[in-house]
Amino acid sequence: MAVSASSPAAEMFQAERWRIALTYAVTLLENLFYLLYPWTIGLAIDGLLAGKGWWSLVPLVAIWGAHIMIGAGRQVYDTWVFARLHARIATATIERQRLAGIETTEIAARSVMSRELVDFFEREVPTLMTAALGLVGGIAMLFWYDRPVGLIVTVWMAPVLVVYAIMGRRAHGLNRDLNDETEREVDLIERNRFVPLASHFRRRGRLRVRLSNAEATSWSLVELFSITAVVLVLLRMTSLPGIQAGELYAMLAYVWRVLECLDQAPTLVQRFARLLDIRRRLDVGTL
Repeated sequence: MAVSASSPAAEMFQAERWRIALTYAVTLLENLFYLLYPWTIGLAIDGLLAGKGWWSLVPLVAIWGAHIMIGAGRQVYDTWVFARLHARIATATIERQRLAGIETTEIAARSVMSRELVDFFEREVPTLMTAALGLVGGIAMLFWYDRPVGLIVTVWMAPVLVVYAIMGRRAHGLNRDLNDETEREVDLIERNRFVPLASHFRRRGRLRVRLSNAEATSWSLVELFSITAVVLVLLRMTSLPGIQAGELYAMLAYVWRVLECLDQAPTLVQRFARLLDIRRRLDVGTL
């Protein structure tokens, strides 16, 4: 029996939307600091080599100090917001699914899953924001320094995105099967069915291995594309006339920033696929 036109999770997120929006806004600000680090370090290197003294370090120290203060405050505030959110979602989910006639064992498993849902928005969404801004901002800075370098990195991203799209579809199916096993687990324990329980854990292990294999395969393919891109970028940067040491460092740092952001994609894709299936299960008992 449905008790509301919306899910408990959706209602709770709606109620906390301004607090969550503030945490994400500060996260974006932190990522702007990260984006400016290579540029300010490059300025410092060139300034010191040119004999301009410690004034060359002022932009770097100022940005770093501001980042420390804002980052520390954001971490404390984030923990408070999402701990409060999880308590409200877990309580509402249990109440709704009780009214919908769902078995206790399934409700217990889904209560645990609600923690994963909140964790995604507390950890993975900021990580996704960091990766997105790192990619866009890093490539933009590379275009600003040298257009061919920016173009090399942009073209390199095309096959990488194809690899991750294929992995996403694969991860969605495997996570659905894994969550099915999670819901069966409490029931098997409650009934003392040890032989089926052993089989259950073996199936869970196989599913996790298949997820890990999919992630490792996609990572390996992306690394092969990355080797080619980095070699081309290094050849281009070192051939630029009049290139300064600070500019060379900054350009290389932005290239690595882009690579590091894409290295996070396999985990994010897998977690997002799992979230989609968890959200479907938590919405049971709603219209």
